[in-house]
Amino acid sequence: MLDLPSNCASGGQVNDIRRKRQEFLRPWYRCLLLLYLVFTYSCASPGPGKPGTPAEYFSLVQSNDSLYYIRIESDSAPSMQWELPYPVYRFQTGDIDRDGSVDVLVGVIKATRFDPIPRKRVFIFKDCEGAVRPLWLGSQLGIPLEDFRFYQTRGEPCVRIIGRENNGKYLVAEYTWQKFGLKFKKYILRHISLKTANNLLILN
Repeated sequence: MLDLPSNCASGGQVNDIRRKRQEFLRPWYRCLLLLYLVFTYSCASPGPGKPGTPAEYFSLVQSNDSLYYIRIESDSAPSMQWELPYPVYRFQTGDIDRDGSVDVLVGVIKATRFDPIPRKRVFIFKDCEGAVRPLWLGSQLGIPLEDFRFYQTRGEPCVRIIGRENNGKYLVAEYTWQKFGLKFKKYILRHISLKTANNLLILN
């Protein structure tokens, strides 16, 4: 029978070492999983103060024509804000991602890395533990944007937009939240005047 050197472990010893290592690491895995779940839940849940309340929970503060701040007011914590160094043309609130807390939809005019022309765009922010955090900073919706509103259509939240057609006319369409951003749902009406589109936009 071949004797193993003293510094070599037998199969049983190796298994015993592996078992002890797993027993040692298992509490660390549990701690990491717990920390991950706590962080995920805290960011998905309404923040302190007035979760799920109407628009007055959030406010838009104007510093000048091209500098705004989204501010969260809370009775239990200092005000938190997010800087928007762009002109703002629309400010709406509503639970677009259906997580039970109010989100902020802001229309800004800005250029992007792939589109150097300043255009109207939609940014969406949420309350994460009393801090303003971006939920979606979409560069465009696939249609040149003119204006938008947040709506609840038969219990489903959506963004209704006015877009510009290639022929100079306008359209009204609806977008809904799909996991990672706004997704086209349907056209309301196409090839219409801006006045007609504005009337459709404000109709609930």
